[in-house]
Amino acid sequence: MRIDEIRNNWTGRFFENSFYTAYDMLDDVENAISKFVDRKVDIFQFIKEISEFDEYAYRLYWGASQKSNWLNTGQNKAYPIIKETIWSAVFEVIRQELVERTGIPFVLIQGERQKVAVAVFENGNVKYKDVDAGIGLVHDEGFTIPVIAVECKGGHACSTCHDGIWGQGMRMKAQFPNSLQAFVTDNNITVAKKTDISTYSTGIDLEWAERGVNNSEKFAKSKGYNALNAQTFSDAIKQCVNIVSSFNKDHWLVINDRYKNTGEKWRDSLDSNGSYVNPKYRHLV
Repeated sequence: MRIDEIRNNWTGRFFENSFYTAYDMLDDVENAISKFVDRKVDIFQFIKEISEFDEYAYRLYWGASQKSNWLNTGQNKAYPIIKETIWSAVFEVIRQELVERTGIPFVLIQGERQKVAVAVFENGNVKYKDVDAGIGLVHDEGFTIPVIAVECKGGHACSTCHDGIWGQGMRMKAQFPNSLQAFVTDNNITVAKKTDISTYSTGIDLEWAERGVNNSEKFAKSKGYNALNAQTFSDAIKQCVNIVSSFNKDHWLVINDRYKNTGEKWRDSLDSNGSYVNPKYRHLV
């Protein structure tokens, strides 16, 4: 699992006491993940066993102003990779349950270790993307088709964040129309309450507030701890297994028309004159 990515990502950061404390907890986290993916404990016990580590990291990240310690220095992977690691374990269990129920050879998606295709071309080229977690199917040509692609975001999930996840989902569905886009965040979802569900439902199929019912007021800047909600994780497992197992393998392998290579390079006109116009509009300019 991705626990080694946490170790590698954290190594070389500011070596203050809080770093050593968190780093020393990783052995217990790894043991909890191993027991969970080996089906020796259920999701409720798993969340219980990783909660000490989660609480320590949560308080370190949210309990002080940004850039005040090694874990909350802004745009780095030190904190987000914790969420990705936990959900990778969850999706490994989802994968196992789906294989048992359907016999379909789903594979685990987890960042660099198993990228997924987002565009395939007639000449055999494939454009890949890292996703934080999920499951996929390996096509006969060797690339992995996303079945559920999961993006994990910590903290403030505003409309801009949702727009990005929606756009990512729409791009994926343009090539693989039956793929599912999932979004994991904390309980600080601040999309306007007047936003209609249709705004994002074409691109986002599943969303989980991993710390339970959305409550933006008590999140983040309070010095309290908003615990991971094991029931939310349990619901996510059930939802994914029930939805995916309702369709056969061919459903998930559907690919829209492959993209055609034109031979023209994207940078050519930008390098030569600083502008680009889509070929279908060039006769108008």
